[in-house]
Amino acid sequence: MLGQIETAFDARSRSEAGMRRFVADASHELRTPLVGIKGSTDLYTAWAPSPGPGTSTAR
Repeated sequence: MLGQIETAFDARSRSEAGMRRFVADASHELRTPLVGIKGSTDLYTAWAPSPGPGTSTAR
């Protein structure tokens, strides 16, 4: 009986470690491109020419 409980605990620990690894990898894979996109838009916003007088920014 104790062996079964220990085996179940070990399996749960391995499963939890795998899920933590998956979540960490997934969040990294999502965050990396989003940071690049944000950096690009920040750079564009900082260096974009301002519209001249009488120019509409609506599209």
